[in-house]
Amino acid sequence: MATAEHAHDAHDDGHHDVEYLPSLNPAPSYWPFLLSVTMAFIPAGTVILLWGGDALRFVGWSLVLLGLGSSLVPVMGWCHSVIVDKWAGHFGEAAQGRDLVLGTKLFFLSEIAIFGSVFAYFFGCLHDIHGDPEKFWPLDGSPAHWHVSLPAIGLGILLASSITCEVAHKALLKGKKGLCKDWMLVTIALGLIFLAIQGYEWGVFMERGFTVGSNVFGTVFYVLTGFHGFHVMTGLIMLLLVYGRLEIGHFSKRRHFSMQAASWYWHLVDVVWIFVFVFVYALYEAY
Repeated sequence: MATAEHAHDAHDDGHHDVEYLPSLNPAPSYWPFLLSVTMAFIPAGTVILLWGGDALRFVGWSLVLLGLGSSLVPVMGWCHSVIVDKWAGHFGEAAQGRDLVLGTKLFFLSEIAIFGSVFAYFFGCLHDIHGDPEKFWPLDGSPAHWHVSLPAIGLGILLASSITCEVAHKALLKGKKGLCKDWMLVTIALGLIFLAIQGYEWGVFMERGFTVGSNVFGTVFYVLTGFHGFHVMTGLIMLLLVYGRLEIGHFSKRRHFSMQAASWYWHLVDVVWIFVFVFVYALYEAY
């Protein structure tokens, strides 16, 4: 395995100044199209869950789970094709790094825009509520007393996972791959604990009758926390892929952009939860 890695580094050393090799342009990939098809099941199932009634609840959940499960195949295939293209040397190292960083930043901007739109809707609803003398906060159907202890614990866990993720990255930069893998496992474990806490919280709220259909706040709450939970799951998949590639020796001190991108994504997820915690949980009583 070490031999393969050294060979890969040697290959990079010979092509890192090459910007682009047109004659070696990779073949078009069908994975993005398949991913868009499989992910279409998720919003379709969500719409059925929201407006289909109890009779179609099974159909809605089936479509959502089908979309989540089937999307893993094109995601893995797409990641594999990107890795193969990089190793094949279609682009020089300088061009690869620049394009990957730009693509990652644009992806992050799209994620921020999505979360920002939900927050904008939430603040707009709050403005309407305070401007209408017939509406009072908390809205009918919302919990009278909002407890922040559990989400605060989740916040602490996510912040701790950002630290362990960064420690893992620094360990790889120093060539300590064993230590890097250990801290990656700690990061993954913390992410799983956060998801367990969120799932428990959802169960408690739903048991008390606070659901996505209770009122506009219930809709915003479950959309924001659910969408964030989905991103945590996505981040965990990315971290698991990074761990797997660490095991088979794909990364070196100089070339490990996949781990760097996964680390950036994980930090983004953590920062988003800070905003969710402050505006959805901590300021609930103040509204």
